[in-house]
Amino acid sequence: MTEAAAAIAVRDGLEKVTAKAVAAAIGVFPGLISHYFTADELVAAAFGHAAAAERDEIFAAAAQSAADPLGELGYAIFEYIDPERDPVILLWLDAWQASRYRPALRAEVVVQMNEDVRRMSALIKAATDRGLARPVCGPEQAAVRIYSLIDALDVQAAIRGGGFDDYTGLQAFLLGVIAQILGAPPTRP
Repeated sequence: MTEAAAAIAVRDGLEKVTAKAVAAAIGVFPGLISHYFTADELVAAAFGHAAAAERDEIFAAAAQSAADPLGELGYAIFEYIDPERDPVILLWLDAWQASRYRPALRAEVVVQMNEDVRRMSALIKAATDRGLARPVCGPEQAAVRIYSLIDALDVQAAIRGGGFDDYTGLQAFLLGVIAQILGAPPTRP
């Protein structure tokens, strides 16, 4: 159920995640979906599944593609700022906005943000321990700063192609600031 709900959320947005839509996607009656999830819980589960799947995919690919923790970190950062991620970026924008009035979604957004920070801060700590990075602050705070920058850049996904198209320049700026935070430039292996 949550996988189908996540697919709808990524493709069509959180507002389209309904018991009826999920039931149609998996071939059951909407009452079965409503039996297990309130509307808010269904949206939260869809978001959580999509966010976790993306994070797991990025960090697994980073671990396979890089020779060291700084390379893994660079791989993850470059993946997070790739415009090909726009469907999931737009899902995050939906989730942040909708979490104002959906308590279960708000709680899930916090869980997913904390897990993102945990995973990235572990790489920052490993890179620091190996002498590959010299962050200006602790690993967790460095991860929070990096995600804050990435999230600010993510807003561009909502207007991409609408006349404000300096995404490449903004990516370069973001990577420069991240290099200052880490004390080493993030590179794509």
